[in-house]
Amino acid sequence: MKEKLISLTEKLLKAGFQIEGIEVESREMVRIKFMDIKGLELLVNGDFAKITAGECKQTELKKLEKIIKKDYTLKDNLDAFEEDMFSKLLNAS
Repeated sequence: MKEKLISLTEKLLKAGFQIEGIEVESREMVRIKFMDIKGLELLVNGDFAKITAGECKQTELKKLEKIIKKDYTLKDNLDAFEEDMFSKLLNAS
Protein backbone atom coordinates (compact mmCIF):
# COMPACT_ATOMS: atom_id res chain seq x y z
CA MET A 1 0.00 0.00 0.00
CA LYS A 2 2.89 2.33 0.76
CA GLU A 3 4.12 2.38 -2.86
CA LYS A 4 0.61 2.95 -4.22
CA LEU A 5 0.10 5.83 -1.80
CA ILE A 6 3.38 7.46 -2.77
CA SER A 7 2.51 7.08 -6.44
CA LEU A 8 -0.95 8.57 -5.86
CA THR A 9 0.37 11.60 -4.00
CA GLU A 10 2.92 12.23 -6.76
CA LYS A 11 0.16 12.08 -9.40
CA LEU A 12 -2.04 14.43 -7.38
CA LEU A 13 0.77 16.94 -6.93
CA LYS A 14 1.64 16.81 -10.64
CA ALA A 15 -2.03 17.45 -11.46
CA GLY A 16 -1.94 20.63 -9.34
CA PHE A 17 -3.65 19.46 -6.16
CA GLN A 18 -2.12 20.83 -2.95
CA ILE A 19 -2.01 18.23 -0.19
CA GLU A 20 -2.41 19.60 3.33
CA GLY A 21 -1.70 16.34 5.08
CA ILE A 22 -2.11 12.59 5.27
CA GLU A 23 -3.66 11.07 8.40
CA VAL A 24 -3.63 7.41 9.35
CA GLU A 25 -7.22 6.31 10.01
CA SER A 26 -6.44 2.67 10.77
CA ARG A 27 -3.82 0.05 9.99
CA GLU A 28 -4.90 -0.11 6.35
CA MET A 29 -6.53 3.26 5.68
CA VAL A 30 -5.36 6.86 5.26
CA ARG A 31 -7.14 10.19 4.78
CA ILE A 32 -5.66 12.76 2.41
CA LYS A 33 -6.69 16.38 3.00
CA PHE A 34 -6.25 19.14 0.45
CA MET A 35 -5.25 22.76 1.08
CA ASP A 36 -6.74 24.53 -1.90
CA ILE A 37 -10.28 23.08 -1.79
CA LYS A 38 -12.33 23.42 1.41
CA GLY A 39 -13.73 20.10 2.60
CA LEU A 40 -12.14 17.94 -0.10
CA GLU A 41 -10.87 14.67 1.38
CA LEU A 42 -9.79 11.37 -0.02
CA LEU A 43 -10.04 8.17 2.02
CA VAL A 44 -7.80 5.41 0.65
CA ASN A 45 -7.03 1.81 1.52
CA GLY A 46 -5.21 -0.87 -0.48
CA ASP A 47 -7.64 -1.12 -3.41
CA PHE A 48 -10.47 1.32 -2.78
CA ALA A 49 -10.95 5.07 -2.43
CA LYS A 50 -13.75 7.39 -1.34
CA ILE A 51 -13.96 11.06 -2.25
CA THR A 52 -15.63 13.62 0.00
CA ALA A 53 -16.13 16.50 -2.41
CA GLY A 54 -16.61 19.39 0.00
CA GLU A 55 -16.65 22.60 -2.03
CA CYS A 56 -14.84 21.07 -4.99
CA LYS A 57 -15.77 22.28 -8.49
CA GLN A 58 -17.06 19.64 -10.91
CA THR A 59 -14.03 20.06 -13.21
CA GLU A 60 -11.59 19.46 -10.35
CA LEU A 61 -13.68 16.55 -9.07
CA LYS A 62 -13.63 14.86 -12.49
CA LYS A 63 -9.86 15.42 -12.71
CA LEU A 64 -9.41 13.84 -9.27
CA GLU A 65 -11.65 10.89 -10.13
CA LYS A 66 -9.70 10.25 -13.33
CA ILE A 67 -6.41 10.10 -11.39
CA ILE A 68 -7.81 7.84 -8.68
CA LYS A 69 -9.55 5.41 -11.03
CA LYS A 70 -6.19 4.45 -12.55
CA ASP A 71 -5.17 2.60 -9.37
CA TYR A 72 -8.24 2.39 -7.14
CA THR A 73 -11.92 1.48 -7.28
CA LEU A 74 -14.15 4.33 -6.11
CA LYS A 75 -16.71 3.50 -3.43
CA ASP A 76 -19.42 5.55 -1.73
CA ASN A 77 -18.72 3.98 1.65
CA LEU A 78 -15.31 2.95 2.91
CA ASP A 79 -14.90 1.58 6.43
CA ALA A 80 -11.78 0.30 8.08
CA PHE A 81 -11.50 -3.49 8.02
CA GLU A 82 -11.37 -3.65 11.82
CA GLU A 83 -14.57 -1.59 12.12
CA ASP A 84 -16.23 -3.75 9.50
CA MET A 85 -15.31 -6.97 11.33
CA PHE A 86 -16.42 -5.50 14.67
CA SER A 87 -19.86 -4.60 13.31
CA LYS A 88 -20.20 -8.08 11.77
CA LEU A 89 -19.39 -9.66 15.13
CA LEU A 90 -21.91 -7.44 16.90
CA ASN A 91 -24.62 -8.31 14.39
CA ALA A 92 -23.83 -12.04 14.43
CA SER A 93 -25.69 -12.74 17.66
